[in-house]
Amino acid sequence: MNLNVYHLNDDKYLDACSPDDYRLIFDQPGSYWLDIEEADAEELFQILSPLKLHPLVLEDCLNLSRSSLITRYERTLYLEFPVNLTEQSLRVPYVSVIGVPNILITVRRGVISSLTELAADLLSGELKLYTPTTSALLYTFLDHLVDQNILLTLQARNKIDALMTTFDEDPDEIEIHDILEMKRHISQLAIIGEDQLYCVTTLIRIESRAFTVSNQREYFRDMVNNAEYGLRFVQRQERRLRELQDHYQLTLHNKTEARLRFLTIISAVFLPLTLVSSIYGMNFDRMPELHWVYGYPFALTVMLFVAAGMVWFFYKRDWFE
Repeated sequence: MNLNVYHLNDDKYLDACSPDDYRLIFDQPGSYWLDIEEADAEELFQILSPLKLHPLVLEDCLNLSRSSLITRYERTLYLEFPVNLTEQSLRVPYVSVIGVPNILITVRRGVISSLTELAADLLSGELKLYTPTTSALLYTFLDHLVDQNILLTLQARNKIDALMTTFDEDPDEIEIHDILEMKRHISQLAIIGEDQLYCVTTLIRIESRAFTVSNQREYFRDMVNNAEYGLRFVQRQERRLRELQDHYQLTLHNKTEARLRFLTIISAVFLPLTLVSSIYGMNFDRMPELHWVYGYPFALTVMLFVAAGMVWFFYKRDWFE
C-alpha cells in the first residue's frame, strides 16, 4: 500500500506530510488530501474507520467492485469517478473519492498515473488551486480527468481519420478487426464520458458540510460543459466508425457479388458445352455424326464458337466489370 498525505497551504498548492502521521490530520485544522494506492479491503478499513463514515459509504468504499457512482450525506460525500488512461485496458479503472469536512480522500482502483502527475504539479507550484479548499482540489482533479478523456478521444479521432484515408486509397488494406478494435475503444470512452457527466452534474447540485460549490459554481459549470462536449465528441466518433463499418461491409458485399457474378458467367459459358458433350456421350448405335470423319473436330469447333460467342456477349453487356 502507498499512502500520500498533502496539506493545502494558503499559497494554493500542496505541502507533503509524513504518511506515518496520517491520523493526526483527522483532528487538525486546515484542508488535507489523503491519497491511497494499492490498498486491500483490510488496510482501507484500518485507515477509514477512525473517520466514523456513514456505514453505506464505508461499505461502498471497501467493495473492490464498482457500486454506486455518487452518494451524498450531510457530512460525507462518496464518489466513484471513472478514468481511462490506456487504450489497452480491458476494465475501466476508477477512483473512489471520499469527502469529509476539510479532508479529501482518494482511493485508486487500478493504475492511475494522472493523480501522481497532478500531485507533483501542485507540489511544485506549476499548478495552483483557485482556493485552498478540498472542493477546489476535487474540481481540479475531476476537471483533469475529464480533459484526459477528451484528449484520448482526440487521439482516437486521428486514428479514425487514418483508417478512413487508408480505406479511401485502398480498401484491401483495412481489416474488420481494425474497425472493431477501435469501436470497442470508442465505446469505452463513451461509457466513461456518460458516467463522468452524471457525476459532475450531480455534484453541482450538492450542498452539505462535506462539499459545497456555493462560491465555485462557475468553475463546476465549466466542468459540466467540458464533460458534455467530451461526450458529444465521443458520440460523433462513434457515428463515423459506424459509417466506416457500413462502407467496409458494402465493399465486402460488392466484392463477394463480383466473385459470384464471375462464377455465374463461367457456369453459363460451360452449360451449353456440357449439353453438347452430354448428347454425344450417349451410347446409341445410330448416331450418324459418330461415323463421320470430321465429326470430332466439328463438334469441338462448334463448342469453341459457342463459348467465344457467349463470352463476347457477356463482355458487351459489361458483366465482367
